[in-house]
Amino acid sequence: MLDAFHGACRYLHADAACGRVVARVGAEHSSAAGEEARFAVEAAGLRLFDPASGRRIA
Repeated sequence: MLDAFHGACRYLHADAACGRVVARVGAEHSSAAGEEARFAVEAAGLRLFDPASGRRIA
């Protein structure tokens, strides 16, 4: 888990079975490196990227 603070929000980066997952959460949330996390995903906010090109696919 990588926790990147960006003012009003944080970006949590995690390696998962499906690849890298990045979640934008409120600034009040935090996570320590190596800590496990659970995510609930809202389909409307989901963005998928091609790992080879970095281009958005959904």
